[in-house]
Amino acid sequence: MGNQHIKHKNSVKTKKTQILQEGEEEEEFFDDNVPVKKKTKTDLTGLEHNPLISQVKSDPSDDYTILKELGSGSFATVHLVKHKTSGAIRAMKAIKKGVGFDDEDNELEVINEINILMKMDHPNIVKIFEFYNSPSHFYLITEYCEGGSLFDLINKNKAFTEIQASYIMHQIFSVVNYCHKMKIIHRDLKPENILVNKNENGFVKIKICDFGTSLCFKRGEIQDKIVGSIYYIAPEVLKKKYNSKCDMWSCGVIMYILLTACPPFSGGNNETIIKKIIIGEYDKTKLGKRCKACIDLIDKLLEKDISKRIRADAALKHKWFQIYKSKEIRVDIEDPKIIESYLRNLKNYKKSSQIQEIALAYLVHNHPELEEVDNACKLFGMIDKKGNGKITKEELISGLEPFYKNEKLKEDVDKIFKNLHNGKSKYLEYEEFVRAAINKSIFLTDEYMNFAFNYFDREGKGEITIDDLVSIFSGDILSKSEISKIKKMIKDLTSNHDEKIKFKEFCQIMEKFIASQ
Repeated sequence: MGNQHIKHKNSVKTKKTQILQEGEEEEEFFDDNVPVKKKTKTDLTGLEHNPLISQVKSDPSDDYTILKELGSGSFATVHLVKHKTSGAIRAMKAIKKGVGFDDEDNELEVINEINILMKMDHPNIVKIFEFYNSPSHFYLITEYCEGGSLFDLINKNKAFTEIQASYIMHQIFSVVNYCHKMKIIHRDLKPENILVNKNENGFVKIKICDFGTSLCFKRGEIQDKIVGSIYYIAPEVLKKKYNSKCDMWSCGVIMYILLTACPPFSGGNNETIIKKIIIGEYDKTKLGKRCKACIDLIDKLLEKDISKRIRADAALKHKWFQIYKSKEIRVDIEDPKIIESYLRNLKNYKKSSQIQEIALAYLVHNHPELEEVDNACKLFGMIDKKGNGKITKEELISGLEPFYKNEKLKEDVDKIFKNLHNGKSKYLEYEEFVRAAINKSIFLTDEYMNFAFNYFDREGKGEITIDDLVSIFSGDILSKSEISKIKKMIKDLTSNHDEKIKFKEFCQIMEKFIASQ
């Protein structure tokens, strides 16, 4: 994992920067009319609520054992840790508080990263599981990617072949496309912030991390600070006038480095590098005999004129990816019977009580490494034609047609959308698709049931109470009637109706729920 969570030593900070709206997105997942609240102080109470992520605690040693250090920097250290209950191996980033002259801004970066990651639901974005807030540190518990960072891999293996580079870049563009539709600019895309989840003969599965300097952009919003790593920073950022396409420039630099093992704009000091970036002319001779489509995509990414620079959704459709069938290789499922079983599960999925739903969601969220989850991820990617991390009804119909053996496809798709969220959304999200598609019986073991039970029973009382559930749902303001519904839910689920769920009862509740799917 190396130092991928640690800030690059060559960074640029500027003040009073105008963020310009592109005004050309075909679709967005956020409402542009939501007012922007400027953060003025370190405040954890305003964090987005996500019941799948354990909320602010103070001491990670209660839940995790430190195995070894993975990397360190001026403000943060990354450790490999093991969850004491489940045995899950994860990464823990410890960020010191009150370090340096700008410590309040540093703390806001941490809060910003937590908020951003809580909104994200994409297979190529690192998952956050828990966070802790002690008097001296913030601790973020995230996925551990055993392959280290892409930066480490480039240093070790040097240049990639075109087909290998296309496999990586397609995943990166999928993430950037998703982020931009969510109105999020990463602002610090670089190989150090791209983790290697798997490396199969040079075909590298990646996860993008470090959203501390990311931005939820709004029309005309003024930012106080820009942070970017010098080799990857776009010329318009240096001129303090930019939009989300600054990420596309960074992608162009990453693509060039993957193919040549050296940056397109380099020099002995920051001033020299900045001059070369502003001029915007890079050395094409180092690309050697790369195909015309490859060089064309780099040209479109390292385009100085942001109105002409390619967008992420267009990049995903570029001829270069068609030549190497990058997406097809990435989402290929060898056994068609796996797809058939997922289709049956999708059609048969029935929602149950909030306890069962959250328990299943928590298990899926916390175990992305399972083969069953990985294959569902591939099927999701196969159907997600736009590569934006969400599936529409039209995409689901189109994606399932090759595998369907009856004439009820549209009817079944309507049923899937209705079962998942009562038809109230235009999209299927990644994790909700996975939850519905997988064989849920894989979680019917003591290990998984204990893990899920302990999520609800956070004080280790050996039972789940109304107070436990109110705490989990406390991101919303609960009315008396809603609390009454929770009480009724517990009574209906338990055999003795005493408003408490013991572990044995919890297992029986989950077994009954999973058997009905």
